[in-house]
Amino acid sequence: ACRALVEELYYEIRKIDPKKMVVVGSFRISPDGTQEQNKVPLAKSELYLEVLEVCEKMNDYGLYVDPSTQKSYRRFAPRDNEGIGSVDF
Repeated sequence: ACRALVEELYYEIRKIDPKKMVVVGSFRISPDGTQEQNKVPLAKSELYLEVLEVCEKMNDYGLYVDPSTQKSYRRFAPRDNEGIGSVDF
Protein backbone atom coordinates (compact mmCIF):
# COMPACT_ATOMS: atom_id res chain seq x y z
CA ALA A 1 0.00 0.00 0.00
CA CYS A 2 2.87 2.38 0.75
CA ARG A 3 4.39 1.92 -2.71
CA ALA A 4 1.04 2.59 -4.35
CA LEU A 5 0.65 5.77 -2.30
CA VAL A 6 4.12 6.99 -3.26
CA GLU A 7 3.46 6.12 -6.91
CA GLU A 8 0.32 8.29 -6.85
CA LEU A 9 2.26 11.17 -5.26
CA TYR A 10 5.00 11.00 -7.90
CA TYR A 11 2.44 10.83 -10.69
CA GLU A 12 0.67 13.98 -9.47
CA ILE A 13 3.92 15.87 -8.82
CA ARG A 14 5.21 15.12 -12.33
CA LYS A 15 2.10 16.71 -13.85
CA ILE A 16 2.98 20.16 -12.43
CA ASP A 17 5.03 22.66 -14.44
CA PRO A 18 8.42 22.85 -12.65
CA LYS A 19 8.56 26.61 -13.32
CA LYS A 20 5.49 27.33 -11.19
CA MET A 21 6.45 28.87 -7.87
CA VAL A 22 4.53 29.64 -4.70
CA VAL A 23 5.32 32.13 -1.94
CA VAL A 24 5.78 30.52 1.47
CA GLY A 25 6.84 31.85 4.80
CA SER A 26 5.50 34.25 7.35
CA PHE A 27 3.00 36.86 6.28
CA ARG A 28 3.64 38.82 9.47
CA ILE A 29 5.31 42.18 9.14
CA SER A 30 8.38 42.70 11.33
CA PRO A 31 8.90 45.98 13.25
CA ASP A 32 11.14 47.30 10.48
CA GLY A 33 8.33 46.79 7.91
CA THR A 34 9.73 43.75 6.10
CA GLN A 35 8.26 40.31 5.58
CA GLU A 36 10.11 37.01 5.60
CA GLN A 37 8.97 35.12 2.50
CA ASN A 38 10.53 32.63 0.12
CA LYS A 39 9.56 31.22 -3.26
CA VAL A 40 9.64 27.45 -3.68
CA PRO A 41 8.54 25.23 -6.58
CA LEU A 42 4.81 24.51 -6.34
CA ALA A 43 5.31 20.76 -6.70
CA LYS A 44 7.60 20.70 -3.65
CA SER A 45 5.43 22.89 -1.45
CA GLU A 46 3.51 21.53 1.50
CA LEU A 47 0.50 23.46 0.24
CA TYR A 48 0.35 21.52 -3.02
CA LEU A 49 0.90 18.15 -1.36
CA GLU A 50 -1.99 18.80 1.04
CA VAL A 51 -4.36 19.67 -1.81
CA LEU A 52 -3.56 16.53 -3.83
CA GLU A 53 -5.95 14.31 -1.85
CA VAL A 54 -3.99 11.22 -2.82
CA CYS A 55 -5.67 9.08 -0.18
CA GLU A 56 -8.97 9.31 -2.07
CA LYS A 57 -7.24 7.95 -5.19
CA MET A 58 -6.30 4.80 -3.28
CA ASN A 59 -9.88 3.61 -3.98
CA ASP A 60 -8.60 2.95 -7.53
CA TYR A 61 -6.36 0.18 -6.18
CA GLY A 62 -7.15 -3.35 -5.13
CA LEU A 63 -5.24 -6.09 -3.37
CA TYR A 64 -3.68 -8.36 -5.96
CA VAL A 65 -1.87 -11.58 -5.07
CA ASP A 66 1.01 -12.04 -7.47
CA PRO A 67 2.49 -15.55 -7.22
CA SER A 68 6.05 -14.35 -7.77
CA THR A 69 6.07 -11.18 -5.64
CA GLN A 70 3.53 -12.11 -2.95
CA LYS A 71 0.84 -9.56 -2.03
CA SER A 72 0.76 -6.09 -3.51
CA TYR A 73 -1.66 -3.39 -4.52
CA ARG A 74 -2.42 -2.90 -8.18
CA ARG A 75 -4.20 -0.02 -9.86
CA PHE A 76 -7.34 -1.18 -11.66
CA ALA A 77 -8.91 2.18 -12.65
CA PRO A 78 -7.38 4.23 -15.47
CA ARG A 79 -5.93 7.67 -14.84
CA ASP A 80 -7.15 10.72 -16.73
CA ASN A 81 -4.90 10.22 -19.75
CA GLU A 82 -4.74 6.42 -19.80
CA GLY A 83 -6.93 3.84 -21.45
CA ILE A 84 -8.45 0.94 -19.60
CA GLY A 85 -5.86 -1.77 -19.19
CA SER A 86 -6.48 -5.42 -18.58
CA VAL A 87 -5.84 -6.51 -15.03
CA ASP A 88 -6.30 -10.07 -13.81
CA PHE A 89 -7.95 -10.06 -10.40
